[in-house]
Amino acid sequence: MPASDWYREGRTVNVYELTYPGVFLEHQDRAWANEARTMLSLMEGAFSDATVAVNLFEIEYQQMATADSKRRDEITKRRAEVKAHLEKHLRPPDDPRLARIEQIAKELDALPKFEGVDRIELRAYHATKIYNRERREAGERPEEFRAIPLRIYARAFIHALHVFEKALRVLVEDARGQSALADILKEFNAHFPGFRGVRDTLEHVDERIRRLARKKEVIPQPIDNGAIKSGLGNVLIIEGLYGTSFKCTTAEGELGSVDVSLSSLQRLQEVLQSVINAFAWHGPRRPYPN
Repeated sequence: MPASDWYREGRTVNVYELTYPGVFLEHQDRAWANEARTMLSLMEGAFSDATVAVNLFEIEYQQMATADSKRRDEITKRRAEVKAHLEKHLRPPDDPRLARIEQIAKELDALPKFEGVDRIELRAYHATKIYNRERREAGERPEEFRAIPLRIYARAFIHALHVFEKALRVLVEDARGQSALADILKEFNAHFPGFRGVRDTLEHVDERIRRLARKKEVIPQPIDNGAIKSGLGNVLIIEGLYGTSFKCTTAEGELGSVDVSLSSLQRLQEVLQSVINAFAWHGPRRPYPN
């Protein structure tokens, strides 16, 4: 099932609930209260975006993990079959797909060697093209596209964190007596320590790919974290996905990472609930989702 169908197929959606103690903020400065409520709505929207992004990421990740081993075996076997038929000009009557293969093989036999490319190399090239077209017609993505949905969902999650943090900073800078908000921002930063560096690299990928950050040279630091090992510090990571960890080389040359997972989503929910609880409310309690 495509990940985009998750909301139509009765699949369980992982949602971490929120509770609003009321509907309206209680504060003598109504203009400030309205602005604070707007920031809270922005944070709730970012949390909703993060929820959808993580759910889609989880579905896609699980589907890829279960399919990869079987897919590798099928690719190897089918490519070998196609190449063998190209070389032998065979076309079993029960496999009509090989009609085109036989035609191509005959055409290749009529070609002379040219530019250092012989018929064997051309057969291998056409075998790959034929196999790839078969897989696309069967509804499979090209290899180059397979990991792209995961990276899209990861970037969406990181963008949601960015919007969330920006709104929280606005509240902290003009807290009007809500002193707990500064501590909550520290809690957010503790939960997502690599987030800002990763987001900055995504925002300035044209610089980072050239090992630059604000026109200064970026010197990648040595890495040894199990997934990546580079004692020389010469590895530049741009949008690396290792399991559920999205990694980028930051402006400081360090390897920043954001975990795109349900545990990260739960931590974000805890931060948002703490922000909500930091305010005085009046009116009936309201659940999220409503």
